[in-house]
Order: sequence, then structure tokens, then C-alpha cells
Amino acid sequence: MRVVDPIIRNMQKFGTLKDEERIQKAYKFAEKAHENQKRLSGEPYITHPFSVALQLAQLKQDEDTVIAGLLHDVLEDTHVSAREIYQCFGDTVLTLVKGVTNVHYFYDQENQLLEKNLKKFFQSVRFDIRILYIRLIDRLHNMQTLNYYTNEEKQKRKAMETYTIYLPLVDYAGLFSIKNELSDLCVRYLDFQTYTYIKEKLKGQYNSVNTDIDAIICLLEYLLDNNGFMGRVLGRLKTVSSVFEKMKQKVVDFNQLSDIIGFRVLVDTVQECYQVQRLLASELKIIPGSFKDYIRVPKHNCYQSLHCVFSLPPYEHIEIQIRTYEMNELAENGTAHHVLYKQEQMTKRNPLLTKILQHAVPNVAKVLKDENQESHGYIYCFTPQGDAIFLPSNSTCLDFAIKLHSDFKSQATHALINGEEVSLETSIKTGDEIYIYTHPEKAKIA
Repeated sequence: MRVVDPIIRNMQKFGTLKDEERIQKAYKFAEKAHENQKRLSGEPYITHPFSVALQLAQLKQDEDTVIAGLLHDVLEDTHVSAREIYQCFGDTVLTLVKGVTNVHYFYDQENQLLEKNLKKFFQSVRFDIRILYIRLIDRLHNMQTLNYYTNEEKQKRKAMETYTIYLPLVDYAGLFSIKNELSDLCVRYLDFQTYTYIKEKLKGQYNSVNTDIDAIICLLEYLLDNNGFMGRVLGRLKTVSSVFEKMKQKVVDFNQLSDIIGFRVLVDTVQECYQVQRLLASELKIIPGSFKDYIRVPKHNCYQSLHCVFSLPPYEHIEIQIRTYEMNELAENGTAHHVLYKQEQMTKRNPLLTKILQHAVPNVAKVLKDENQESHGYIYCFTPQGDAIFLPSNSTCLDFAIKLHSDFKSQATHALINGEEVSLETSIKTGDEIYIYTHPEKAKIA
């Protein structure tokens, strides 16, 4: 068995492999370039680019992206020249490798955001979104091996950079398949005591909760089958980072949480999504005001799904997400593979990426910087077109409307926050996507 076979098998599985020998050649090229280098773990350095390439293959990335994953550190860390990469693997691979190598750090030694570096990175992404994917998987593997750092301060600095820069980018790119793991790793290194506490609590409830999950899956499958729906039901225990965020938001201890499990129903069509939602609402006890429609009003990263919260004893709150298989594929694997990197298609899928591709992301560094400084008095929210609107903390939907245009103060009637209908007096927070409606037609103005 060859070392590259796991990469090859994944690419064959997803139909992204064109030239098997080219992958083998790239691996040998990277192995030779890094032959005298070691990771902090003591392992040969090639284990890192191999892991990056393998995870890219598992995310259904194309051949050039996987090869660039294998080569992403050779320009920075070895004597290999750009000309050698071009001659062996072509212009596209060289562009991707140079784009990933373009920027090394987003924070200086004093933890100050390097806005020039951040803008430079986005400048690279503007030319090819695959650069972002390689960089995100590179960071994921570095976080997976962060335990080999002996300096705790360096661990925390790397984790904080991941939390403030990379996690928002993972969200914007729609890479939910890696978001949970990356989030958990951030919590582990930023607050190890709480991380350990939550992990042990979840471990202690694993057997009993899994029994409950199986029972609820059977109930949901029965309801679907009995009403003529051919769907798939998935259930899971919430992740450490998800529980951590809920504990912070609700200011409660783990033992006071009632929503540590969640479910997903997958069906074939959008029409079936709404039919299943109505079925569950009629058969189960739905929590008033919990319905969120991200199909009609997708999130800024193109995420689509129906969300409902139900009470199913002994659980007071259980979230059920209802979406099509296609929506689930996009949610798990992100935007880039779904649109095959065709920029005309991609711009229709993701407002943020549209702005990157058009070199029109306004104040990119300011967006991320303000997200880290929300407690210092500023937040930002999105219009449906993906524009970032900056406001003081404790702002409301009405403040958002007035920021767009002063006339909206008298015209606005109500709003939607992330697909949920709310009053104009509702408070808003960083990352919210907001629609404003006017009287009398309820015409969307933001």
C-alpha cells in the first residue's frame, strides 16, 4: 500500500481524481523537499502536508487543490523555487501555493491585528477561493497538533488567532464539517478547565443520552413513514464548544441545560421540508416562536434549513433541523466544491465571496477586528446583500434601519433577524443578518 492511497481513494470516491500519477508525483516532490525537517511531535514534516491534502480530498476538493495542499509549505520552508513548482505542476498549483504562502501571521507579538496582512490574504483569496480552503485546513491540522507546543502562551495565542480570524472564515465559507472540531479545539486551549468539565459531563451522559437519541429517531422515522415521507433522520449529542456557548449565553451551569441533543431530518425537496415541519408541529409540542426559516431567508454563507424547537420529555428543548439532501451537502462541505469554482455560479451562492471576488470587501480587517472588540462598544450586522453595517453595542433593529437611511425611521414596521420575525425594538448582535420591512406593503428595504 502506498502512502498516498488514502488520498487517492477519497478522490476516486468523489470523482475528483484525473491523474493518479500526478498525486503520487506531488507527494514525492513534497517528501523530498521536507526530507530533513521534523514537526514538533518529532514526526517527519511530510505528515503535515499529507494530512492537509487528505482532508482536502475528503472535502471533495479538486486535483489542483489537493496537490497544492501537499506543496503548500515548500516555498516557505524549503529551497524549492516557484519555477520548479510551475514546471512540475503548472500555473494553477503555483498560484494556489503562492496564495497560501502569501501571509504567515495575522497578529504581532503584542496581539495587535495586522490589518495589512489580513487584507493581503483576502487579496489572494479574491483570485481563487481555493486558497481559503487550503489555509483553513492547514490551520485545522495545526490546531489538531497544538498539544506538541510546550509554551502554553503560544498555544493560547494560536488558539485566539484561530477563534478570532479562522472560525469566522470557516463560517463564511460554510465548512460546517470542520467547524465543530475547530471550535472545540479553541475552547480546549483558551479555557481548558471548562473544556474538561463539559467533556466529562457529556461523557457521563453518553450511554443514557444515546438511548434517548435512538428512541427519538425511531419516533421521527415512524411519523415520516406513517405519513408517506421517504426521509432520513440523524441525531447527535451537542459538541463541547456548542455547550460552552450555550452556557455563556444563558449564564447557566451544564446541569441546567435542557438542549444537549439535536436532530436533523433530510428529505428530497423544498416542498417536503415545509410539509414535514407542519407534520412535526401538529404531532409534537413545538416551543412558541422557535420556528426559523433559513430556506426562504438563507444565512450569509448560503446555509439553508428549517429550524424548530420541540419539547419531548425528559428534554424541555430539542432542536430539529429540516433540509434537503442538497442543502445538507452544501452545509457540510461548503461553497467551493459545490459550484466547482466557477466564479459566475459562486457569486450567486455566497454574498461574502462575491465581495471578495469583486475586490469589494469593505473594511475586511475592521469587520474581524470589531468582532473581537464587540465588548468595547461596537458590533456589525449584515444586510441580505452581505454588506456589513457597523453600529454601537446595544443597538436595535430600528437603529439598523436608520443607519441604512434616515427615512426608514418612520417607514419601518418590523424586521427579520436570521429569518425570525421580530419587533423593531429587538436588540441585535454581531453577525446577525437583518431584513427591514416598511408599511403598508411590507416591502423589503434591507
